[in-house]
Amino acid sequence: MLKTRIITALVLLPLVVWVLFGVSLNTFSLAINLIMLIAAWELTALIGIEKLANKMLYLSLIQILFLIIYLSNPNMSLWPGVPFPQQLTQWLDLRYLPYIALVMGSIWWLVCFISLIIGKHDWLKGKSLLWLRVIAGVLMLVPCWVALISLRSTDIVQSFSQGSLLVLYLLLQIWGADTGAYFSGKAFGKHKLAPKVSPKKTWEGVAGGLILAVSLGLFMPHVLHLDYIIHQLGYFQVVLISLVVVVASIVGDLTESIYKRQQNLKDSGTLLPGHGGILDRIDSILSTFPVYALLFYGLIR
Repeated sequence: MLKTRIITALVLLPLVVWVLFGVSLNTFSLAINLIMLIAAWELTALIGIEKLANKMLYLSLIQILFLIIYLSNPNMSLWPGVPFPQQLTQWLDLRYLPYIALVMGSIWWLVCFISLIIGKHDWLKGKSLLWLRVIAGVLMLVPCWVALISLRSTDIVQSFSQGSLLVLYLLLQIWGADTGAYFSGKAFGKHKLAPKVSPKKTWEGVAGGLILAVSLGLFMPHVLHLDYIIHQLGYFQVVLISLVVVVASIVGDLTESIYKRQQNLKDSGTLLPGHGGILDRIDSILSTFPVYALLFYGLIR
């Protein structure tokens, strides 16, 4: 299993780098669109959509929302193109639809965080709440799609790679949190984080993930030529945002685990040998990118 995971990762890594740095923004957007539709297909099984016609209807809904948001602000170049809304009336402007998506997505993940804290893991369970799970799925996928494309388009007129480096910066923190949690949990894990949801996760693992993610959050801006993040935010705020990134990544991971347990599924799919499905690989990305993008656009001037 470990060998298969490593081989799959080695195949995926250059593909990720190529999509980030080797293609145009339009091609990147299409690639993210495809990934999100595959994730939406896998999500239908997790939220309890059984009939093929209903699955296709759900994918169509996601795609229509993508198109509506895109047409409201082509390429979603929010920074420095469209400033963060400062007045209530600005939220009614169609150009701000991407911001609205980011806010709604962030609120959804905050709700998930609160439900995990208070131990209400099954609040969306049951056939009568299918409609609510459908909405939840939209709030998981659409804001992340917006965040990825808008961050990728950051300052693209001045520098083609600026947005790619920003996306890579956040991905490194997410992967760092996951890697740090895995190894520190293996070495020191004793106290369970959420035994009813994900028995293998420990508080010691969380600590290891925090340390590595925060370290990357402070160090990588200098390596990736993103020094303006440090200059405008300061080290303290960068540390706080890195902490938010780690918490959001954990919430995304645990939320997907809850959905899988409710449907008695080990993985969301079989597309990636040794890893499961697309959702199993991007669960933390789904929760982290909308929150980070909102903080980025709200704090960076």
